[in-house]
Amino acid sequence: MGAQISIEGTTERSTAISGTNDWQEIELIFNSKNRKEVNIGFRLGGYLGEAKGDAWFTDFKIEEGGGFQDNNWNFACFIFKTTDVTINNKRINLNMTKNDISDINNTINLFEKSVENLSRRKMTGKCDIYEVETPLNKLSYDQEFGYYVAPEDVEEQIKQTIQNNDYDHIFVIIRLGNEEYENDIEINDWIGLGSMDYYGIGFSNIRLPNDSKSYIYKYNSRINTFPEEVFMHEFLHSLERTAKEYGYNIPNLHDYKIYGYENEPIIGQKNWYTDYMNKEIEANGAQIGLPPEVYNLKPAKNSNFTYANELKDKFKEPENIIEEIEQIINNLIKKAQAII
Repeated sequence: MGAQISIEGTTERSTAISGTNDWQEIELIFNSKNRKEVNIGFRLGGYLGEAKGDAWFTDFKIEEGGGFQDNNWNFACFIFKTTDVTINNKRINLNMTKNDISDINNTINLFEKSVENLSRRKMTGKCDIYEVETPLNKLSYDQEFGYYVAPEDVEEQIKQTIQNNDYDHIFVIIRLGNEEYENDIEINDWIGLGSMDYYGIGFSNIRLPNDSKSYIYKYNSRINTFPEEVFMHEFLHSLERTAKEYGYNIPNLHDYKIYGYENEPIIGQKNWYTDYMNKEIEANGAQIGLPPEVYNLKPAKNSNFTYANELKDKFKEPENIIEEIEQIINNLIKKAQAII
């Protein structure tokens, strides 16, 4: 937390500057979606983050980037080989085995094929896999989910890779327990967590099962032919969130039973995901699901601003005391109108 640019009422924010610094440039990239107006804040802390001190902002500029035209999604998959954390004054050290990493690699390869097949080629997926040697040493906590990995917990390990590449979604694959430590880290019945974002890019947790004999991430024709299901599920949460933010009325991803689907042996919820992705769920004589447009609605990234257009009429810094006073009055009027 620290001095940052953010959008009021959302989790959208720039990187934060803390400590004593000289002048430096910071930027916030965001997708306006179907919003006609946003309130941009230049502030300390914000949205669950607290900070104190003095921050100075100047030389404001707003730019409009290019569109998001293609349906080829790029995924970054970070496998954290070691988890080394202290929970309730007890140190817990967990390591992935070679078999763990091999299983995850195989599952990610299956996920690449499934996003294309289940969507009936409405999208494609390419996954870059990174094995992270630096231990995961921070976890976040939530009453509903227990311990999990938030974007800020791994920012130092992933930010350079994300900045150097155009990724549309991030998976963080972790081990938070095994047979020996299964009761030491509180995890409230989840194997994957989605609907988070890292500076506008979808961000999901994929947790390895505590049982080394589990077939969750292993293909087996008699037990599990859809081991990539949790990857698909958490990614679909991001598409679900995007569709709703654009104003589409779609069914909730978890409501498969309401529409007559089952969690079936061997294939899990594969039939539900297929119909969900192709808008083929029957409901009251209509077909519902994700709109086909959602596959082109990717996060805003640096590459969208290669040929940016500066919007000088949308964002003007006061240049004298009179303009500063006028701006303060206008802001007060807007706030009063919002309250009314």
